[in-house]
Amino acid sequence: MAPRTKILSLLLLLNFYVAAAQFFINYAATDSCQRPTEYYNFANLRCDTCTGADSQTSTGGFSCACQSGFELTADIGSSQVTCAACAAPTPVTSADGWACVSCGTGTSLDPVTGRCTPCPAGQIAVERTTNGTQTSQHDCVACEGDTVPNAAGDRCVRCHQSFIDVSGSCTCPDPNQVHGGICFTDAQIGVSQNLDFTWDSDTKLSYYIEEYLLAASLGCTPATGATDAQRNLTACQLLGNLCVLRLYNRQNDGTNQEDGCTLLQALSDDNNDNVGTVQDWKVAMPWLYYNHLLNDVSEILSDTEITTKFTFTAASQSSKLDLVVAAYSLNGDFLGIQDVTGGLLQVGQWL
Repeated sequence: MAPRTKILSLLLLLNFYVAAAQFFINYAATDSCQRPTEYYNFANLRCDTCTGADSQTSTGGFSCACQSGFELTADIGSSQVTCAACAAPTPVTSADGWACVSCGTGTSLDPVTGRCTPCPAGQIAVERTTNGTQTSQHDCVACEGDTVPNAAGDRCVRCHQSFIDVSGSCTCPDPNQVHGGICFTDAQIGVSQNLDFTWDSDTKLSYYIEEYLLAASLGCTPATGATDAQRNLTACQLLGNLCVLRLYNRQNDGTNQEDGCTLLQALSDDNNDNVGTVQDWKVAMPWLYYNHLLNDVSEILSDTEITTKFTFTAASQSSKLDLVVAAYSLNGDFLGIQDVTGGLLQVGQWL
């Protein structure tokens, strides 16, 4: 809450001085800049014009970029750029904008856009050699050996093993389906999922859960013949996060509807390998629940193994709890052990 208070104070102070001095600025939203050569100057909160006759608004709308058929010759990080015209036999602007190329294998010049046509499915655009040397051509190269184009379409990467297991290639043919980058068989898709959230008495479909619930559940399930510890750790943490997003609600227990919480609990119940003596914390999985049947809560509350005594005296070293947390991103990546001070978790004045 402290950072928010400071920001609000700054805004109020700025508004006071502007009003007192009777200074006024025209309001311009980021979508106010409509002309092809206008960009939004976020330093001055207004629409400015690209000065070069060969420049235009960048894709993001906050600076200028060279027009199609021009290459960058100078870009110092300001809103303006310096460009030079491309000429035959390399009339097309390269992908990074710093060179001119011709349209080579698998592509051709699009007279409307002035760019090379997109590469066909399963191919990537190549303009540099493996050591980074700029080439004079924009070529399309097919991805081979169980690889597919990455999201940017400029590098071949290995496809997920699930695709290879299902089809022997990087395809996921019908009736199989892709969820969260994993190819699921028709039998695996058969699980009935609860993908809805209830918010202010209104039910909403969660597209994130729709995309990743099955992938997280499958990844957290050990393969046939594997041990409980041989699970995808990131997938298990993602599944735990999908349960936390539902506020730990297990309303679907005992029904045919599956959600992050019911799936996580089912996998936990099937996991016979505990972390130390904690029966509710299973290896390779997050610990979200206390099992009331085992009286874990009462045991923890009455445990006396921590012998340190804490006081409420500000000057005393024993008045402060040094709290740390294990942090994970939404998709399950481990972010490390972090101190909760500094705003990560603000509980009180002295924390």
